[in-house]
Amino acid sequence: MQLMKISSIPDYRLPSVGQIDPKTWVGKRLKQFLVLAWTIIALSTVFQSLLFWESTDQMFWNRTFIFPSVIWIVGLLLIFLLVLPGYFLIQKFTGFQKLMFFVAHCVLYSALYIALIVSLYGLFLRTANWSWYIDTANTIASEGLHNVIKNYLFLISIIFAFEYFKRKENLIREKEQVEKELLKAKHLALKAKLQPHFLFNTLNSIVALIEENGKKAEDSLISLSDLLRYSMDITPKQLIPIAEELNLLQKYLKIEKNRYEEQLEVKWEHRDQKTSFQLPALILQPIVENCIKHGFKGINRVLTITIFVDYTLKKIKIANNGNVLPKAPTYGTGIEIVKQRLDYHFGENFNFRLEQQDQWVVYEIQLV
Repeated sequence: MQLMKISSIPDYRLPSVGQIDPKTWVGKRLKQFLVLAWTIIALSTVFQSLLFWESTDQMFWNRTFIFPSVIWIVGLLLIFLLVLPGYFLIQKFTGFQKLMFFVAHCVLYSALYIALIVSLYGLFLRTANWSWYIDTANTIASEGLHNVIKNYLFLISIIFAFEYFKRKENLIREKEQVEKELLKAKHLALKAKLQPHFLFNTLNSIVALIEENGKKAEDSLISLSDLLRYSMDITPKQLIPIAEELNLLQKYLKIEKNRYEEQLEVKWEHRDQKTSFQLPALILQPIVENCIKHGFKGINRVLTITIFVDYTLKKIKIANNGNVLPKAPTYGTGIEIVKQRLDYHFGENFNFRLEQQDQWVVYEIQLV
């Protein structure tokens, strides 16, 4: 009895990579994809028969529907009982030994495939002629063995592809996780560096008040404790509304106003308060601290600090009319930490400027 040739499948080759756990979601998707691929192979056999055979007798029925059904059943059995288990077992070996096991695996697959195809097809045809089984097996082995091997390589290549993309995805995920941890560590380091800097400078202001005005010193300590309590609760990813940030800034300015009294004047200007945006907590305090620290140098008049917030443009402008900037201004520790924190949260989506505008030293932050 003449049999049609088994469908030919291209030989795709992909590099070997890490192993997929069959019990995971990826492993389940791999099994589903293998079943789909093998179903397409079986259906292609049906289409070939419909295209090239015009007879309507029993032999046509057998070639068109029975034989492809046998191919489908045998293929699925071998996928789950031999191809997948054998593949994962072979991954334990390396080099030439691994190659030899793949060759042996392919030979075993081909032998079992032909034997099961012939046996199951014979059962469907209800034939007891042993010579038929032998002749049919020889026909498939001589005329269709290359297609059997191609089918095997096709199935293996699917597993290779899944493992390749799984490893690539895992590497990307691990890289992102490492980057997040590094950013978190960097933020914590900045926070650890900022708190002593802030605490030291603020305590200096309070110490200066103790002998002059005990009540103001007490009020300043309360404001400082509120700020420290808040700063210790900050998490690396935390952003707060601009209104909350300005409230914290007012607590800090209360400390400085208690110290400098009438020598320090603070003006506020708000535009389009109907909208809002978020900033890292206590990001503005080092800027105002810098305005006071450097603004009072070399002047014998009132220091004015203006704080302008444009809620729509997400812009904050803090200016002081104190000591002018040098020709080549440099950032101190506090301002450098401000820039690094903005970079941590917003990447390239922010602008930071420090410049002299007439008699004003201007710090500007704008989120993009």
